[in-house]
Amino acid sequence: MNVHTFFKLMSDKNRLEIVKILGSGEKSVGELSEILNSNQSLVSHHLKKLREHNIVKSEVRGQKRIYSLTDRRIYDKIVEIENLLMEIAKESLGEIGKEKIIRENIAASRDVEERLKNIEREFSILFGERFAKRFVDDIRMILNNR
Repeated sequence: MNVHTFFKLMSDKNRLEIVKILGSGEKSVGELSEILNSNQSLVSHHLKKLREHNIVKSEVRGQKRIYSLTDRRIYDKIVEIENLLMEIAKESLGEIGKEKIIRENIAASRDVEERLKNIEREFSILFGERFAKRFVDDIRMILNNR
């Protein structure tokens, strides 16, 4: 598999989430479906794609098929890329950008927690869920230190 194919596979949010979940250990289709809040046929479809490209493997245990990563380094590299992107985003946004977002989105609002959730949702779309959560946690720290 080449890099282009790998990133194309991981560009699907469900497949990326499956790989990240399997990074913490093996799971059945039912367990993955529950965690992803998705139907089993859709999860099975994504697992088939990942299996075809040797990203996940499966074994039958009793009446269940259990899935795991073929190589843990796949998960490790995804986490490394996410962390790198988060660092780049933080550096490009900087403290001035954080302060501006706080002023524009929070100061005008009476319900700070609701606005923080909105910011987290917007940043999740742009930078991913992990970055968004960490970013909003940073904002909470700034607010608590005032």
